[in-house]
Amino acid sequence: MRAKEKVRLDVLRSLLSEITNSTKSPTSNHTGPITDSVVLKYMQKALQTAQTSLADYTAAGRQDLMDKQEGQIKVLQEYLAMVKVASKEDIEKVVEAVIKVAKEEGKGVFGEVMKETLKRLEGRNAVPRVVSEVVREALAKL
Repeated sequence: MRAKEKVRLDVLRSLLSEITNSTKSPTSNHTGPITDSVVLKYMQKALQTAQTSLADYTAAGRQDLMDKQEGQIKVLQEYLAMVKVASKEDIEKVVEAVIKVAKEEGKGVFGEVMKETLKRLEGRNAVPRVVSEVVREALAKL
């Protein structure tokens, strides 16, 4: 990185390291090739960690560390904005289909609906938090 963007370089190195370590770990559930959805998952995890750290540093009054975390969050959000994720409407359609099948089978528990919905949305880069919200809304309407 000739532009000497230290924050961006640190974020990318961290992500690459985490993804590489997870593929080599015997406890990892990533056995196949690294897909976009795997990278997206690690980027979201890194963003969540950075946001938690920012809150901790804010509470402790550590301005130097707050600035560093804010830079990392900005870089991660920039990259996450580039990733195409499943729309809420697409998720709602899948959730409705899953709930319809679950009703026929006598199931309708949140966990089972979530599991099946995430399985059907696996290749579409769906954000689990959004899926969870849609499932809760759909089950509340029943």
